[in-house]
Amino acid sequence: MRQFLSRWIVALAMLLGTASISSASTIALDVTSPTQLFSVGGFNNVGWQFQVNSTITVDGLGLFDVGSDGLAESHQVGLWTNGGVLLASATISNGSTFVTSVSTAGDWLFQNITPLALAPGTYIVGGFYATGADQVLASTTINAIPQISFLASRASFDVGFAPPGVYGIVQPGVFGPSLRIQDQAAVPEPASLLLLGSGLAVVALRLRRKGN
Repeated sequence: MRQFLSRWIVALAMLLGTASISSASTIALDVTSPTQLFSVGGFNNVGWQFQVNSTITVDGLGLFDVGSDGLAESHQVGLWTNGGVLLASATISNGSTFVTSVSTAGDWLFQNITPLALAPGTYIVGGFYATGADQVLASTTINAIPQISFLASRASFDVGFAPPGVYGIVQPGVFGPSLRIQDQAAVPEPASLLLLGSGLAVVALRLRRKGN
């Protein structure tokens, strides 16, 4: 019995020591209703400004696929400080990860980025629409996670990829891009798993010695 128990502990320790780390993620802001659909027209950069209330970790950038029938073209999505410093960017295409939206108007496509911690403060997320081939959402209801507060919609007439500027024509605004937030409580840290695995291995070794 003691020998069986020690073998079981060793196996569990090896599993914990080599376990891959994964975590759940949540869309920071989702649209929640059917909505008006707009061509961007001359507003090539569309997004929104938000306040981080408590530190979050962003692990993906995404774009809303109106109609869930695929994007007509790829889009750059960026995350900036309120002062316009680019913190992260990604290119969203039909090969990006599909994520279901609450809205029946379409769904999301997300691209992974290197996890980025955002301290409390003001930030901007924006997507670049080189043409009007893909639509954006307007006058929709939205739902943001508690860690952030939506401040204002943003859109501007830039010829290239840039942080969208002040926009106040349609309220609450026009929406295309969003963020994906890592759930910090989902999985123990790698160091914790390693320590647990090492501790179990020591217990197994002692049981073996006692059995000899």
